Amino acid sequence: MSLSPKNNLNVGKSVLGGGILLLVILVIVGAMQWDTDDINITKTHWVKVSKKSFALQIHERGVVRPAKVAPIKSLISSNQATLTWMIDEGQFVNKGLVVARFDTKPFMEKLEKFEMELMDSEARFSAAQKALLLQKEEESQKIEIMVQKLEIARIKANDLRNGSGKLKRKILLNNMQKAKRSQEIAISELKDFDMLLSKGHASQREWDKISDQVQNAKETLALTKAELDNFDKFEWPQLIRESDLIVEGAKNELARTKRTSELEILRKKDAVTLRAREVMRRKTKLDKSKYNVAQCDIIAPIDGILFYKELHRPEGKRKIQLGDAIWVNQTFMEIPDTREMVVEFMVREIDVTKLTVGQRADIKLDAFTDRTFQGSLSSIDSLALEDKQQTHLRRFKAKVVFNENVSDSVQFGMSAALTITYKTLNDAITIPVTAVQYRNGKPVVIKKSGESRVETAVSLGGIDSKWAEVINGLEIDDQVLVSQ
Repeated sequence: MSLSPKNNLNVGKSVLGGGILLLVILVIVGAMQWDTDDINITKTHWVKVSKKSFALQIHERGVVRPAKVAPIKSLISSNQATLTWMIDEGQFVNKGLVVARFDTKPFMEKLEKFEMELMDSEARFSAAQKALLLQKEEESQKIEIMVQKLEIARIKANDLRNGSGKLKRKILLNNMQKAKRSQEIAISELKDFDMLLSKGHASQREWDKISDQVQNAKETLALTKAELDNFDKFEWPQLIRESDLIVEGAKNELARTKRTSELEILRKKDAVTLRAREVMRRKTKLDKSKYNVAQCDIIAPIDGILFYKELHRPEGKRKIQLGDAIWVNQTFMEIPDTREMVVEFMVREIDVTKLTVGQRADIKLDAFTDRTFQGSLSSIDSLALEDKQQTHLRRFKAKVVFNENVSDSVQFGMSAALTITYKTLNDAITIPVTAVQYRNGKPVVIKKSGESRVETAVSLGGIDSKWAEVINGLEIDDQVLVSQ
């Protein structure tokens, strides 16, 4: 049966309308299923919850570095150290080999100058020592003279007290006794002349002469008594005081001489000390200058490959070159210690608390695809650094040391993949990681309940790249929906 063109058009319109209707129905059904299960349009299947043992690991990438680097620094205490010769970078050097030299000319000039200054200061020191010895001798003589004067003063004082002083009193006493006897004799003669005069055997003139003698004797006796009394009352106390003053004066003069001598000797000693310090300063400068000259030859501290350091210069950052002036304690070369190597890497802030020094690490080098090296976590920095690619994240620098000597095959700068096992879970209730979804930041799974699908909240423990430990929410043999 044939159809008219009009009928053909109606049929085409019906087919087209039916197709559009079918497409709309499929879209609505797909959208309903998306809202219900919240699963991407991927292949899914059911998996039973079971117990598994698996390791929790951290995966990071790093770079092979030497564990230790021996720095080569300028130890010359001057900023005039100018490089005049160096071994080429990249060469292997042995410990004790001269690898660089500084210009010795400015330091040799100082060395000669300090040697002359030391000789001059030593001469001044020697002269100060001799002056001290002469001063000691001179002061010793002065003190000896004063000691002798004190001894003479004591002798003189003793003489005044026990010698000439007492002798003078004895003389005065003797004179008085003589005057007394002369008076007694004169009085006796006068009595005799009184009798002779009364009998007419003596003249009046003779009697007057004897009478004058009596009077003279009395006067002489009175005078000697007065002299003795004056000596006892005035002269003797004066002699005693004079003897005391003589000794006291000599003692004071001796003490003053000793003090003056001590001051003079102390001045000379100070001069010696000053010169000695000057000598020490000159020696220190000379020793420092000798040390600087010796440090112009730079010695390799260990065996290894020599590397030049980059220095900041006004024209920019560049490696050292001949003619550069190196500052004291400035590192300008390095020799990595090839006996021990590490992999340096940056660990995320969320993972750093999971790591402990000593944990095992597997090392895969990009250059050795068929080999896995064993290592141990050796250090974790305590100060976080900002991630250069993601500024809102912070990372900690860490190191893994190789457990074997790999210096014969592994080179510095190689890239490495690290796998650090920080915990092993044994017989844990486990589900695949792809079964876990999140609602408002909380984990959920789609659990099979009969012929229905039930969204179930779960509490998770350890999670690695494949498996997740379930703490609460599921039991063994429960089935969960897993996306592939």
